[in-house]
Amino acid sequence: MKSQASIPNCAERFDRFVSALAYFTILPAIVLLFIPHSGKRSAVRFHACQSIFLNAILMIAFVSLDMVASFQQFLQPDGAAAASLAQLLLPASIAGMLACVAYATRVAMGKAFRIPLLSALAEREANGAFFRLLDASRSHDHETLFNATR
Repeated sequence: MKSQASIPNCAERFDRFVSALAYFTILPAIVLLFIPHSGKRSAVRFHACQSIFLNAILMIAFVSLDMVASFQQFLQPDGAAAASLAQLLLPASIAGMLACVAYATRVAMGKAFRIPLLSALAEREANGAFFRLLDASRSHDHETLFNATR
């Protein structure tokens, strides 16, 4: 039987679930940053920022690979090099998707997950000036709303 300390509370489960959603594509990650309830949570912000950077790198890599394959095919229409590069796109896309699913699963299970080079950048951005200002404006809006309802 599990002890009470090992059972996550509701807020931790919410953070895990929402943080895991951020890794599926770049869209949920961006949306999660601006939803008031989830955007205030530092763990969610960290994973959303890390996911955005990861997805941006994957998109740049896939577009670059596609452009190089297209350029080689343009230069050598019958060349095997262009065909081999184009054939790498599907496996690379599948590998990227599987990596994101693995990351989401790891985060959902509550295991610490930091991508070596991206985590420092994600940490800096998640706790950066933009989100501090956004948090301050959100709390100001709630105070204004609360005072208006009195």
